[in-house]
Amino acid sequence: MKLSVIVPHYNEGPRLNQSIINIDSYLRKNKIDSEIVLVSDGGKDSLATPIEGVKVPIKLIKHKKNMGKGAAIRTGVFAASGEYLLFMDADESTKINEVMNFLKNAKPDKILIASRHLKNSTISEQQSALRVFLGKASNLLTRILVLPGIHDTQCGFKFFSQEAGKKIFERQTINRFAFDIEMLVIARIMGYKIKEMPIVWHDSKKSTVNYKDYLLCFKDLLIIKYNVWSRKYYD
Repeated sequence: MKLSVIVPHYNEGPRLNQSIINIDSYLRKNKIDSEIVLVSDGGKDSLATPIEGVKVPIKLIKHKKNMGKGAAIRTGVFAASGEYLLFMDADESTKINEVMNFLKNAKPDKILIASRHLKNSTISEQQSALRVFLGKASNLLTRILVLPGIHDTQCGFKFFSQEAGKKIFERQTINRFAFDIEMLVIARIMGYKIKEMPIVWHDSKKSTVNYKDYLLCFKDLLIIKYNVWSRKYYD
């Protein structure tokens, strides 16, 4: 089983290099047949060459302009060659070592998503009270409007087969932070099972997500709701 690890990034700075080193080290230590797909979303942190000492094959892709995290992951999905695909955040809020449990539970008809809100999950470093409130409010609206039963759609660590990924992302329309909500809505419509997985998570103080993004996410939620109502995803 080959795994493609997709890492979208936008102006992550020096921590991007360290994240790649950490991912490479874990994959090699555990002898996981793999590749790393790095997609720079129009930022200044695109790598011209692989990092010294990194042995896992790396694909370097760069968008000419910033298009959004969803667009970067879509690019990565279609560039990946692994039987299974994982996308994760460059800030390593969820670390690569969590993937072992995902690999053990891998099935072609399942979408496995990291969830911070399960009993067995651990939050090692909490967000600010305002971010926690906004996150819970966003999750509640998401469950009410489009994804009943899913408690954490926004954790940036998701795992699925290459076949499922390509079928889902072919239908995707949203490029920014609500893209993973849309992804899961499409997956459910297509008959894939969605399973939330417990993880250890810590807050990245250098997150590029700002409070305006929550409002944009709500706007996109309404677009997704309309697309479901109009059966756009069923074509």
